[in-house]
Amino acid sequence: MNWKTLFLCFLFIVHVSTKRLTPRENKILKANCGRYVQGFTSLNGHREKTSEEYKALYGKEVKIGEAPWAVSLAMKKKTLSGKNVENQFAQHGTGTLISPWHIVTAAHLIGISEDPLPDCQTGKLGDAHFLRDFKDFVAFINVTCAVPEMCKGLKRKDMFKPFEIQSLYIRQGYVGDGCIDRESFNDIAVFELKEPIEFSRNIFPACLPSTSKSPVLGAKGYKLYGYGRDPADKQLESGKLKTLVSFVAECSDEFPYGGVFCTSAENRGLSCDGDSGSGVVRTSDTRNVEELVGVLSAGMPCPELYDSHNRQRRLRQKLTQETDLLVDVAAHLDFFCNCCGICTNKK
Repeated sequence: MNWKTLFLCFLFIVHVSTKRLTPRENKILKANCGRYVQGFTSLNGHREKTSEEYKALYGKEVKIGEAPWAVSLAMKKKTLSGKNVENQFAQHGTGTLISPWHIVTAAHLIGISEDPLPDCQTGKLGDAHFLRDFKDFVAFINVTCAVPEMCKGLKRKDMFKPFEIQSLYIRQGYVGDGCIDRESFNDIAVFELKEPIEFSRNIFPACLPSTSKSPVLGAKGYKLYGYGRDPADKQLESGKLKTLVSFVAECSDEFPYGGVFCTSAENRGLSCDGDSGSGVVRTSDTRNVEELVGVLSAGMPCPELYDSHNRQRRLRQKLTQETDLLVDVAAHLDFFCNCCGICTNKK
């Protein structure tokens, strides 16, 4: 793949051009993110007149702002000769909108080769390479299914507009799955869009944390939104948008690096295939906005846990409670400021 790659102290940049926010745009974003603000449709500083109404899907009213930042990340399907199949997409992961141009997700959606390996200690790629071309990804906003084919199977009429990806930013130090005990280190990335998203009642960005304070053990109210396949529900198995409410828990494994934390779902559930890169949000302690606090990196396979739970129910045993591993967004605020111009005040 003939990509231009630059190595800086904070990130890998794979790009054509950049849509980094100006200080003025960053100020406007911070004042309006994380909640619905009527008339806030862009970062031009002007409020637009709107006549939006509540939106209902298939007889069930959708709660305003339920997941306005949730993004389905899909890949263009290709023929055996490598050509794109028009209007055909494969589910691949989930992301979180943080500006009109930028979507946060997990770096492992792109992946890095294991043969040859990057330098596992310094994080330099060397002769290693990314496994997927970011240009093969598209983003779908304000949809209840991961890809059009899934909504068609559920007889839903969501409007799917594929937003093309222009640039990719990956935190330097991410080395992929080939480096033992470092698979989730710096597993965070930003997709930059070719055209900006217009905000509305049902589409607006989550805020980044205003401080570098990490999640506290036992803290509640953490909400994950993702398009993963849930084996416990036939509809959710089709890649329907779902949510898990969790609390901060002790990780089942120890990690030789910081910048990560773990959560457990209150209903003993777990994130699933397709949830990778999902954002975990929580209402800010200092203002009434939703902040992106974590990015899903890893967890136990859902079918394995589902089978275990079924066996435990038959034996009337206590259900196993597993944890999801998340990248701590507060530990990477410098990354977002450097790549995208989305800068918050660290304390």
